[in-house]
Amino acid sequence: MKTFIAFFCILAAAVCGCRFVNEDPIFEVKESGLNWLEIHYFNYRRKPITRVKLHINGSGLIDVREGTSALVSNEFAANTKDVGWADIRQNRLTLDPAEVHLYFQQLVDAGLFKKRYKWSSNVHSNEAIFAFANINNKTTGNQDDIWTTDPDLAEHLKNIVLMFYHPSPSRKRKLR
Repeated sequence: MKTFIAFFCILAAAVCGCRFVNEDPIFEVKESGLNWLEIHYFNYRRKPITRVKLHINGSGLIDVREGTSALVSNEFAANTKDVGWADIRQNRLTLDPAEVHLYFQQLVDAGLFKKRYKWSSNVHSNEAIFAFANINNKTTGNQDDIWTTDPDLAEHLKNIVLMFYHPSPSRKRKLR
């Protein structure tokens, strides 16, 4: 009897431990208020660095933060002596959840949930973009700049940011 129980336990451990799950990174997005996407965009062309944080909720709520303050991308920033500390603007919008659903589906189709590997140490020197998401209870997020791992996805993400963030043109001094 003891050998039967031991054999059964070993068999159960082998069957449960050998299960390999390979989920498809491209899937059909279901409409849900629990889906969300957060994009962090940094423009290094200007000094100080321009930051944009876009948070899109599956129920249609959109939060856009922009400015040079560290508070734009990090709500818990503590360096209050920073020169750009107070430079933060926030705008909240509401879209139809069906439209947000289309944005989520486009990003999933563009490879938001694909495994990205950093093959080179090339750094996109003018801008950086990062994305974090929870769609259909699948999560993704990467600490590597997406320009270095997937430039096509980075362009998709930047286009979504530019739909809600409209940078003002830089003013050049007039020559006398």
